[in-house]
Amino acid sequence: MKQMIHNYQTSIDKDNINIEENVPVNLIKREKQILKLMKINDTMTIHELSEIFELNEKTIRRDLAFLRNQHLLVRIGANKNGKWIVMNDSSIRL
Repeated sequence: MKQMIHNYQTSIDKDNINIEENVPVNLIKREKQILKLMKINDTMTIHELSEIFELNEKTIRRDLAFLRNQHLLVRIGANKNGKWIVMNDSSIRL
């Protein structure tokens, strides 16, 4: 698990999936990084995100709720075995 967390933290820094700066809403860096991670692993859990960002799960839930309200992120399926979909907005280059 620790190696997986390290790998995701490294991939965020390498920025191999680009979320453009002109997203129609003002996203903070962490929210953009969450979108990048969801493109890499669409089954990422809230617990995994909280470990990667070293934040409380409540903070991650708040970020996910914001991204969902902005129609940038959708959850398909159940909490346990569902997946995340990053919406293909014309201003987000995936």
